[in-house]
Amino acid sequence: MSTARRAITATALAGVFGAISLSSLPASAGVPADFSYGLGCMETFTDPDLNTLTNACDNTSAFSSQVSSIGTELFRYSLEGSIGPAFLEEAYDGPTKAESVDLIMIATHTGSQGTDDHGNPTVQIAGKDWPSRGANNKMGVAWSSKMNLGNEGKGLSILAIVGCGATAWYPHPAGNGYEYAVFGSFRQRWTSAFSGGLRIVLGNWDQGYDTKTKGDKFGKYVKAGLTLKDAWRRSDWESDQRIDTSIVSMALNQDECFDRLNNMTIANYPSYPRRRGADAAGYACFEWWTNDSIGERPQP
Repeated sequence: MSTARRAITATALAGVFGAISLSSLPASAGVPADFSYGLGCMETFTDPDLNTLTNACDNTSAFSSQVSSIGTELFRYSLEGSIGPAFLEEAYDGPTKAESVDLIMIATHTGSQGTDDHGNPTVQIAGKDWPSRGANNKMGVAWSSKMNLGNEGKGLSILAIVGCGATAWYPHPAGNGYEYAVFGSFRQRWTSAFSGGLRIVLGNWDQGYDTKTKGDKFGKYVKAGLTLKDAWRRSDWESDQRIDTSIVSMALNQDECFDRLNNMTIANYPSYPRRRGADAAGYACFEWWTNDSIGERPQP
């Protein structure tokens, strides 16, 4: 399998991402009977310099409206204050709500240019009190470096994050050694979360945008049986072509990792073995899209 970076023209990309008729898609078959999901969103923030995300909670609600016919919503949270860290998991705490569902969709401000309370590179998921400046202020922040998802209760499998930079892979696709040196690699930011058995993370490698249709389209495509990869990238492309889409996984080896990226659906995700500890860290893979290119990267 080639992991070389590749690029295609914007014209060709339009064909790849072009809108498709949902009537031409088969309904998702074989979805686990106990499939469940949770939601988290944050629209307004204490810091006046942070943009209000007018559509964040509408998007998670719209996703739920689409997939409620194939699964059960167990919770939805506003990521107010201290609910931020507790909403997902601190690595050494007991089971949390995150482990009671198969999929979580989050819409809020996020960022990969920060560290946790021990100075480890991390993705930060914002609650209400997350500041736009001095991002190491710990209020209302969940840290990927503190998560250990998939190893308790039912065990989370799919984490979908509508937010900037949550699935960034530094060095930046355009190349930025400073960012890599200061903020670390994807492995440093996500290995802890994947080491519990988490199967895939859907997100953005750079800019996300507060669109009106992301959640609805993602839900439709998931329900229609598209791969998670295609459902995520199509819903971004058709909502706002400026969105910097990316998906990431970690697995035992290269073939297994890219198989998860390319073929996982809402029906077959349980068939992918949970990889924990050193097995989860065996190989990391990443696929990204901009409005004029597609690229793949293996582990750093």
